[in-house]
Amino acid sequence: MDVQEPEDRLVQEPQQEDSTGQPQPEPDVNPIPDTPTGFVPEDSTEHVSDLEPQTEPAGQADSPRAETTMDQYEAVGAGDDAPVDEEFIALARRNKVIYCPTLFVYHGYQYALSNTWRATPAEERRADPEILAAMDDLNEIPADKLPARVAKAMSEAKAPTPPTVAMQNLRKLLDAGITVVMGTDAGNIGTLHGPSILREMRLMQDSGLTPLEVLRTATTNGARVLGQAGELGAIAPGRLVDLVVLDADPLVDSANLGSVHRVIKDGRVYDPEALLDF
Repeated sequence: MDVQEPEDRLVQEPQQEDSTGQPQPEPDVNPIPDTPTGFVPEDSTEHVSDLEPQTEPAGQADSPRAETTMDQYEAVGAGDDAPVDEEFIALARRNKVIYCPTLFVYHGYQYALSNTWRATPAEERRADPEILAAMDDLNEIPADKLPARVAKAMSEAKAPTPPTVAMQNLRKLLDAGITVVMGTDAGNIGTLHGPSILREMRLMQDSGLTPLEVLRTATTNGARVLGQAGELGAIAPGRLVDLVVLDADPLVDSANLGSVHRVIKDGRVYDPEALLDF
């Protein structure tokens, strides 16, 4: 299938630009270990050994392990909870950090534990029905059996507060040239596998990212981090490309990425509604 689009509409670029229009260099990145929200809990040293400097065997390519001390790693992890500064940014650059903000997971817990979680239209249609059915389980628990913190959250039923600091950090880190990739931490309560990515994209856009910058975190940046920028992540001759054909322009609003018309996988065209009804 020959998919033709004007060149300036393709999500492909040899070099990305920050919000000032300056090109960003190709990242030389080392992922930090996968911990919820990207930091080491105070009572845990899990994964820390993976971060200590180690000598590689002769002739072996550089390891993707970040060479950093425990204190440095905790400083990198603090980026979710405190405003980043130039020292933090320099540390992130030196350790070739990949930043996956997972902004919505905070909201997911707040919604779920206050019993105010409500499915979006995309989640009603595309999320796991068993998980959807379990999202109001708090209604089945007697009030005197609820944990005190949950009972308090339910009685107050406040709207979740945006993760303002993390949102500000996201924009600043992207402008500083730190590689940002898309992720949701789905599986945490309130953050559903699949359609929760649309909630994440909304918060990223609310953080000041353009729809194109949001889209790049889920396409070209992911391919670059995997070392497959020449094969995946963009529509171009010679690339391995599965396509999502939309009914609306994702460069106007990232929410339009949920308006799926067709899916093309391994050269076959699928109707998403037919797949969901299967």
